[in-house]
Amino acid sequence: MKHLAPVAVAALLAAAPIAAFAQTPNNPAPAPQHPTMHRAAHHARRDSAGDPDTRALNLLEANGYTNIQQFKKSGASFEATVMKNGKTQTVTVDPGTGQITSGA
Repeated sequence: MKHLAPVAVAALLAAAPIAAFAQTPNNPAPAPQHPTMHRAAHHARRDSAGDPDTRALNLLEANGYTNIQQFKKSGASFEATVMKNGKTQTVTVDPGTGQITSGA
């Protein structure tokens, strides 16, 4: 049985197209990526919108409150100083029920 010298093997490999080595039955081409393959990232984005603080901020914005300041947790709710219709007020937001209560 004849053995190829290391230099001969290197010459054969250099002359062969790279694609011939990329796809073999033991080394199939990678499957194309599908948009749902990145489910962890998708769920992370969706879950962050479900956080109580994010939900409270979204509720304020959806109800026309702007210039949200001094946003802080107070039990299960959140308090904030906001502006609506040109007036500054303090409100309490319950992200569980979606209720917004004006304080002062």
